Amino acid sequence: MQSKEQTQGKGLRITLGILIAAAVVLLAVSIFNWNARMQYARRLESMVTQSYYELVDQMDNVYVNMGKLMIASTPETNITLLSDLSRQADQAAENLTRMPASHPAIADTLKFVNQVSDFCRSLTLQAAHGLPLTQQNLDTLGQLRITCAAVQERVNGMTPEEVASGSLQAQDWYEEPLASDGGDSTTQTSVEYPAMIYDGPFSDGLEQRSAQGLPPEEVNAEEALLMARSYLSDRNLGEAQVEPVNEGRIPGYLITAGEPGSQLMVYIARQGGKLLWMMQETAGAVETSLSEQQCLDMAVTQLGAMGFDPVTETWTQSYDGTLVINFAAVQDGTTLYPDLIKVKVRESDGSIVALDATGYWMNHTERELSAPIISQEEAQAVLSSQLQVQSSRYCVVPTDGGDELPCWEFRATFGEDTYMIYIHAMTGAEVDIFLLVPVEGGIMVM
Repeated sequence: MQSKEQTQGKGLRITLGILIAAAVVLLAVSIFNWNARMQYARRLESMVTQSYYELVDQMDNVYVNMGKLMIASTPETNITLLSDLSRQADQAAENLTRMPASHPAIADTLKFVNQVSDFCRSLTLQAAHGLPLTQQNLDTLGQLRITCAAVQERVNGMTPEEVASGSLQAQDWYEEPLASDGGDSTTQTSVEYPAMIYDGPFSDGLEQRSAQGLPPEEVNAEEALLMARSYLSDRNLGEAQVEPVNEGRIPGYLITAGEPGSQLMVYIARQGGKLLWMMQETAGAVETSLSEQQCLDMAVTQLGAMGFDPVTETWTQSYDGTLVINFAAVQDGTTLYPDLIKVKVRESDGSIVALDATGYWMNHTERELSAPIISQEEAQAVLSSQLQVQSSRYCVVPTDGGDELPCWEFRATFGEDTYMIYIHAMTGAEVDIFLLVPVEGGIMVM
């Protein structure tokens, strides 16, 4: 029979065991809850960061499209731009509501983007009835764009850490609402990435499904090496290595010559034995001693020796001792934008150190070109009167669907902005507008 002390000791052990078990359970629950809170915090931070980057893109797009809208000349273009603007402003508003910012900043910025969206929707109805933007509409857009630039600058200047910590503060982003622009209350308002840097208009997405410009005959490895030596007769290929390449859209031969640090790589298409691309290793930046025109002239001569003739430059950008140039084929004085060659020229001696002719050989054929129905003067008359035209040319441009359109190209300025505008040479319709944006290291086309 157990003594009283034994009974009490056993009870204490049971009680202690229960308490320890309860403590373990409580600790486990606490750890589980802590982990759940940390996971939730990480998910929230990730969502906020994503919303921030999306907001940056949306505000950039709103600013760019506002500028395009101010120099667009047809209701059709206006409808497209206004629809994009309204959608982008709505998306910006959605992302703003996901950010843990101070109330004044959220309220003011949300009010701004919502009024942009409302104003654009009202102008869309106006354009749908075939009515152009009025001068009062344009004045309002101009003021909206000024405020948009201030918002854009502030948003771009923030770090993801500031956003995640909720430190977004109200700045001088927002101005008082403008007077009514006329009409109903919906017209009351307040006051990217793109084509790549160094790439001009129509430089992305030019390649068709199959190579249009390559001859049907195939070459073997030995013939490809002979073709490479012929195309690059001014280079010393020496003891070159030839490697067949069967993958990719255009099978061919990769030819490598020279020592590491000054190696030359050349790619010859198996079909037709044409030069698809080449790259010369160089020792970094070099001193500039030639003018842009001298580099252009020397590049044209070298391209002619490589079998690309006639061509004309469509886009240039100088950086780090080299001149990057987009060339396009020319037929009967018409620039063929789909038939594009990208080259990099060393500004010290004018030699081509890199070349990509993929777009050229994917698209280059003899076109049946029709004379324009709309003259250059008539096409220019379609442009907004606010533009100052700098240059023009007749060209063929690609569409997203793989078709080609004959167009008049105009390079023009509006205030401090530079645009490329394309007018259909048969109908006079506005086909496309690009804004040329100076950025660090080049020009971005938007």
